[in-house]
Amino acid sequence: MLVPGYDNEPYDIAIESDGDFYRIQIKTAFEATTDGAVRFRTRSTRTKSSGYEREGYDGRVDLFAVYVPVHDEVYLVPIEDTAETQMTIRYEPAENGNRANVNWHADYRLDAVLDRLRSG
Repeated sequence: MLVPGYDNEPYDIAIESDGDFYRIQIKTAFEATTDGAVRFRTRSTRTKSSGYEREGYDGRVDLFAVYVPVHDEVYLVPIEDTAETQMTIRYEPAENGNRANVNWHADYRLDAVLDRLRSG
Protein backbone atom coordinates (compact mmCIF):
# COMPACT_ATOMS: atom_id res chain seq x y z
CA MET A 1 0.00 0.00 0.00
CA LEU A 2 1.22 3.52 -0.83
CA VAL A 3 0.39 6.63 1.13
CA PRO A 4 0.64 10.17 -0.33
CA GLY A 5 3.81 12.00 0.64
CA TYR A 6 1.96 15.17 1.56
CA ASP A 7 -1.55 16.43 2.29
CA ASN A 8 -2.54 17.90 -1.07
CA GLU A 9 -2.65 14.71 -3.13
CA PRO A 10 -6.12 13.94 -4.53
CA TYR A 11 -6.00 10.34 -3.24
CA ASP A 12 -5.76 9.05 0.32
CA ILE A 13 -4.20 5.64 -0.33
CA ALA A 14 -3.15 3.43 -3.23
CA ILE A 15 -3.45 -0.33 -3.52
CA GLU A 16 -1.76 -2.87 -5.76
CA SER A 17 -3.65 -5.76 -7.30
CA ASP A 18 -1.86 -8.16 -9.66
CA GLY A 19 0.78 -5.56 -10.53
CA ASP A 20 -1.67 -2.70 -11.14
CA PHE A 21 -1.88 0.29 -8.80
CA TYR A 22 -5.17 2.04 -7.98
CA ARG A 23 -5.45 5.49 -6.38
CA ILE A 24 -8.26 5.62 -3.82
CA GLN A 25 -10.08 8.57 -2.27
CA ILE A 26 -11.84 7.68 0.99
CA LYS A 27 -15.31 9.10 1.60
CA THR A 28 -18.05 8.70 4.21
CA ALA A 29 -21.61 8.25 2.98
CA PHE A 30 -24.65 9.84 4.58
CA GLU A 31 -28.31 8.87 4.41
CA ALA A 32 -29.99 10.21 1.30
CA THR A 33 -33.18 12.21 1.39
CA THR A 34 -35.00 9.18 -0.04
CA ASP A 35 -35.46 5.99 1.96
CA GLY A 36 -33.29 2.99 1.18
CA ALA A 37 -30.29 4.93 -0.14
CA VAL A 38 -27.05 6.64 0.90
CA ARG A 39 -24.99 9.34 -0.81
CA PHE A 40 -21.41 10.48 -0.91
CA ARG A 41 -19.73 13.51 -2.45
CA THR A 42 -17.50 12.98 -5.47
CA ARG A 43 -15.60 16.24 -5.29
CA SER A 44 -13.27 17.92 -2.87
CA THR A 45 -14.18 21.12 -1.04
CA ARG A 46 -11.48 23.25 0.56
CA THR A 47 -11.90 26.41 2.57
CA LYS A 48 -9.82 29.33 1.35
CA SER A 49 -9.66 32.93 2.52
CA SER A 50 -11.63 33.88 -0.61
CA GLY A 51 -14.32 31.24 -0.02
CA TYR A 52 -14.66 27.61 -1.03
CA GLU A 53 -12.71 25.79 -3.71
CA ARG A 54 -14.43 22.73 -5.20
CA GLU A 55 -12.63 20.29 -7.43
CA GLY A 56 -13.50 16.94 -8.95
CA TYR A 57 -11.34 13.84 -8.92
CA ASP A 58 -11.64 12.85 -12.58
CA GLY A 59 -8.28 11.60 -13.86
CA ARG A 60 -6.75 11.92 -10.39
CA VAL A 61 -8.20 8.88 -8.59
CA ASP A 62 -9.36 5.47 -9.79
CA LEU A 63 -11.75 4.43 -7.02
CA PHE A 64 -13.69 5.79 -4.09
CA ALA A 65 -13.66 3.71 -0.91
CA VAL A 66 -16.96 4.63 0.71
CA TYR A 67 -17.70 3.89 4.36
CA VAL A 68 -21.40 3.73 5.24
CA PRO A 69 -21.71 4.13 9.04
CA VAL A 70 -25.47 3.40 9.18
CA HIS A 71 -24.82 -0.07 7.71
CA ASP A 72 -21.18 -0.50 8.80
CA GLU A 73 -20.22 -1.41 5.23
CA VAL A 74 -17.49 -0.36 2.80
CA TYR A 75 -17.91 0.00 -0.95
CA LEU A 76 -15.39 0.45 -3.74
CA VAL A 77 -16.76 2.63 -6.52
CA PRO A 78 -14.89 3.17 -9.80
CA ILE A 79 -14.72 6.86 -10.62
CA GLU A 80 -16.22 6.23 -14.07
CA ASP A 81 -19.45 5.11 -12.33
CA THR A 82 -19.88 8.38 -10.45
CA ALA A 83 -21.48 11.71 -11.28
CA GLU A 84 -19.63 15.01 -11.05
CA THR A 85 -20.76 16.09 -7.57
CA GLN A 86 -22.28 13.09 -5.74
CA MET A 87 -23.44 9.51 -6.08
CA THR A 88 -26.41 7.66 -4.60
CA ILE A 89 -26.22 3.97 -3.72
CA ARG A 90 -29.54 2.19 -3.18
CA TYR A 91 -30.30 -0.60 -0.71
CA GLU A 92 -34.00 -0.78 -1.51
CA PRO A 93 -36.06 -0.02 -4.63
CA ALA A 94 -37.27 3.57 -4.94
CA GLU A 95 -40.85 4.25 -3.88
CA ASN A 96 -41.68 5.54 -7.37
CA GLY A 97 -40.65 2.18 -8.85
CA ASN A 98 -37.73 3.57 -10.85
CA ARG A 99 -35.24 0.80 -11.60
CA ALA A 100 -33.35 2.46 -14.47
CA ASN A 101 -29.82 3.75 -13.84
CA VAL A 102 -29.84 2.63 -10.20
CA ASN A 103 -26.54 2.10 -8.38
CA TRP A 104 -27.28 -1.01 -6.32
CA HIS A 105 -25.19 -1.60 -3.22
CA ALA A 106 -24.44 -5.22 -4.14
CA ASP A 107 -22.53 -4.03 -7.23
CA TYR A 108 -20.09 -2.02 -5.12
CA ARG A 109 -19.40 -4.30 -2.18
CA LEU A 110 -15.70 -4.31 -1.35
CA ASP A 111 -15.17 -8.02 -2.04
CA ALA A 112 -17.08 -7.96 -5.36
CA VAL A 113 -15.11 -5.02 -6.77
CA LEU A 114 -11.78 -6.43 -5.59
CA ASP A 115 -12.64 -9.71 -7.34
CA ARG A 116 -13.36 -7.78 -10.57
CA LEU A 117 -10.05 -5.91 -10.28
CA ARG A 118 -8.17 -9.18 -9.85
CA SER A 119 -9.87 -10.84 -12.81
CA GLY A 120 -9.01 -7.84 -15.02
